[in-house]
Amino acid sequence: MRTVTLGRSGDRSESDGTRHSVRCGWLLLPVLLAVVAYGPILRAGFVWDDRLAYAEAPESLDRFWMLFSPTAYRAEFEDFVSVMGPRFWPITVLSIILDKKLNRFVIDPSVGALDERRARVPHGMLLLQHGVMTLLVTALLRELLRDTERRDAGAIFGGLLFAAHPSHGGSVCFLMGRSDVLAGIFMLASILSALRYRNQRSWLAAAASAGFWGLALLSKEFALTQVAVLPFLYVLGATERRGSGKPLAIMHFVVLVIYSVLRFSPGERMVLTVPADAHVFAERLVSAVAFYIERSLVPFPPTPYAIEIPGALRTIPAIAVGLASLAGAIGLFRRGHSLPLMAVFWFLATIAPALLPAVVPGFSINPIAERYLYIPSVGIALLAAFVMEQALARPAWRVPSISVAVVLLVLGVAGCWGQTQIWQSEISFWEYVVSQPQNARHPSAWYNLGFAYEDASRRADAFRAFQQAREIPGVSATHGVSLLGIAEIVFADAVALFQASEFPAAEEKVREAESLVLEADGLGADASKVHLCLARYGLLRVYAHRLHTGKSEAADLAAIRNHLESVLRGDPTNAQARKLLRAVQVR
Repeated sequence: MRTVTLGRSGDRSESDGTRHSVRCGWLLLPVLLAVVAYGPILRAGFVWDDRLAYAEAPESLDRFWMLFSPTAYRAEFEDFVSVMGPRFWPITVLSIILDKKLNRFVIDPSVGALDERRARVPHGMLLLQHGVMTLLVTALLRELLRDTERRDAGAIFGGLLFAAHPSHGGSVCFLMGRSDVLAGIFMLASILSALRYRNQRSWLAAAASAGFWGLALLSKEFALTQVAVLPFLYVLGATERRGSGKPLAIMHFVVLVIYSVLRFSPGERMVLTVPADAHVFAERLVSAVAFYIERSLVPFPPTPYAIEIPGALRTIPAIAVGLASLAGAIGLFRRGHSLPLMAVFWFLATIAPALLPAVVPGFSINPIAERYLYIPSVGIALLAAFVMEQALARPAWRVPSISVAVVLLVLGVAGCWGQTQIWQSEISFWEYVVSQPQNARHPSAWYNLGFAYEDASRRADAFRAFQQAREIPGVSATHGVSLLGIAEIVFADAVALFQASEFPAAEEKVREAESLVLEADGLGADASKVHLCLARYGLLRVYAHRLHTGKSEAADLAAIRNHLESVLRGDPTNAQARKLLRAVQVR
């Protein structure tokens, strides 16, 4: 009899273990879909700011501590800061450094620093981080659905929707978009730890929550929104509270103080200028909110790069949907369902920082960006999880709800694959950007395409793109950039003539390039680039003239030195200017 009892107990234990393993397997399904949806990005190269960021990123961790001191960081890594801007993202920068170090072991050392094969490791690491974020989203949804009957099914669907949401292309495919992914990972880890503290009164969980939030802040400032989100989830969460949350709040306050001390140097001030016209401010704010609502619900066609905010025709329906969702969430909350209200609040609270570029003039060239939806879309996943859980609880709705879910996921994966094709290369990215009517009206989109063609040695296509940029009415400085691009094409022709020993023709081509640079200077092009171009072009002209006539003009060499010294006064670390100056001094 005793043997039989033990056998039944063992069978029950084995059965429980099997069910647990199966449940864990299903909960990992969203992670698998995340890899499938964005897996094609592993064939992509460096796009947009990726090239400069990875070229200028520090190579070693010898001065690791400087990443956490803005003053020392800006002084030591000046070239990298010029690419990254005044951001304080030490954890994000650290991940880039680790990518570069890992590249040395995985990729043949003879491969060029910006060769497309060098991008496989960073893309692989970012895809892995998206998988981790998806797992954390699924875990958070399961925790918030804890008191419901079918929380696993709801959490899995919400996780699947997050994994294959096409609006995440700017965060998962764009290597510099990893700041959103890293901030999201640490932010969700912090919230999950805080909920664990609430349910189990674990001081270790409270300390972990504060520590993870600190890492999130050091990945991207958007994690500050946790100040609003966490108390809301803590109070309205589905599980039973035990004890006070004051110790958790105190730990988070200490982290915030430490972050503020690290982030802001003594005497540093952040000045934001909002439009003086209240009507313009309100219009841009409402239009930006409408854009993010629309992109989160209907992410087709993709908008990886936007220079202007959509007009009122697209704003009104999106705002109507947003208001209806808020009203519905409040109504359900009064009937005892808090999850929809948590979902809507999460979306609105975490999207707030993304509205700054829209309402603050000059904050960014892109007033709106799909990649800012990465963390707010957790709210969309929570809402979807709630709807699925409620639908599966009603037998008549099960088949229709599962059918709709399958269609949505198939469309999502297709959209993600489309995003990976857009982000495959510099050329594919900018060709798609200029194919969108709202971007084709702006010179900056065309001259970026021109530079992409030029890097690929497609000079005829580059010339047409630069000319297209010049023909569009706009800011004169953007036309100056296009002229610099055309000048580079003409200079490349001069180099080819020089190498063919056609020195008079090469000299003439150089003069043509110099005239284009001077015209760009008159339109307000970057002075440092103008001086550097004139120095490079002038040096080739001097060489061509000397090889043709046997003479070199001292005045020309003096002018070249002046140009290079002007560059170095503004950027003492400019390696190209230093090299050219040494060559001129030797001459």
